[in-house]
Amino acid sequence: MKPKKLECNIDLVNNIMASSRHGALAQVFVVCALEEYAARVIAADEAGTLDTSTAFIHAPSWAACARECKEKMDKFYNRHQEADNAVA
Repeated sequence: MKPKKLECNIDLVNNIMASSRHGALAQVFVVCALEEYAARVIAADEAGTLDTSTAFIHAPSWAACARECKEKMDKFYNRHQEADNAVA
């Protein structure tokens, strides 16, 4: 049987995460890669060094996307910033 043709990015990511020769390790890899890249984009934006001048993507939109990914992952994994948990 021929493998299903991947038609979009969602299909690709789903295929990597659900059908890897490496099993669930691929899921960990994808999540860690997304988290690391989001953190790097956010850090570059906060430092004023985020440069997408050679790309077709608007830098503030790219940084907002990174923040959204981080927020969703923090919520999913029940992570809170230290400031939210600090006792005055």
